[in-house]
Amino acid sequence: MHRYRYKVSFRIWHPIRDLSGATKAFGLKPARLAKVGEKRETPKGLSLPGTWNESYWLTKLTPEKGIWSNRIGLENYLLKVIKRLMPKRAYISRLRASGGRAELFVGLFGGRNFGVQLHPDLLAAASRVGVSLSLDIYP
Repeated sequence: MHRYRYKVSFRIWHPIRDLSGATKAFGLKPARLAKVGEKRETPKGLSLPGTWNESYWLTKLTPEKGIWSNRIGLENYLLKVIKRLMPKRAYISRLRASGGRAELFVGLFGGRNFGVQLHPDLLAAASRVGVSLSLDIYP
């Protein structure tokens, strides 16, 4: 199978809660933090119309250029991330119980056809932690 490149981010949303506490809870610095009701802007700081309709917290887990699959496959990388999140599942559970959601966002980049198989153990671990897996494919 042909190699591919991927980027992974951890994202959380909440309809009313300020998510700045996620920084301490996860021990990760956010690349983006927005509070419900704040004026919207692009990641580069340009104004957008309207306000945030929910709070948003994002941290990038991979380098800016991503990781090539021949270095470590996406499935193995996601399993390592989920294992790191496992001790924080109570935080994620409270977030979800109060209307929030958590996600591992994956951007996949390839010049040719490639495949990714998400094994049941990986999906079950993501479910136990309470995170969705979101895949965006960029040819």
